[in-house]
Amino acid sequence: MTLALSDGTVHVSGMLEFKASPILTLGPPGRYHAQVSVTGRAELRRIEAQPGNPIPIMDAERFRVCFWAADN
Repeated sequence: MTLALSDGTVHVSGMLEFKASPILTLGPPGRYHAQVSVTGRAELRRIEAQPGNPIPIMDAERFRVCFWAADN
């Protein structure tokens, strides 16, 4: 995915519901590529299948978000 950043900063959020990171300064304004990978989906499904599972389910999934400058 490619992002156009007007001030070179971003934050990662969980489905637009909550901030999952502090403000991250990537560099100057411009275009950046982003790649997201996730682990823990099987654990999340296991917890969801349990009667009386906690809402929200915390700390089951882990996300890795990588950013790098796009050729401008």
